[in-house]
Amino acid sequence: MKVARHLAPRMFGGKNAKNLYESHYSEKLKNAEFSVFQKSYAYVLEHGMDVVNSDIQNFDILEENFLAAATSDEYIE
Repeated sequence: MKVARHLAPRMFGGKNAKNLYESHYSEKLKNAEFSVFQKSYAYVLEHGMDVVNSDIQNFDILEENFLAAATSDEYIE
């Protein structure tokens, strides 16, 4: 299930809706040096989800997703 796919550019099957969830984020998360995907992962992990099944196509994406998961508690008020 790719629930955040619509955040991606159209070439990846999304709609490039990068600011779609910004109204739900704290100011700290909005200003974090995270990609739109990292912000969405951090948000759901700090609001009741235990696991995020993310789209991992290479090691860089895995590292990016791990950083969001490992530091998500720092960005949620």
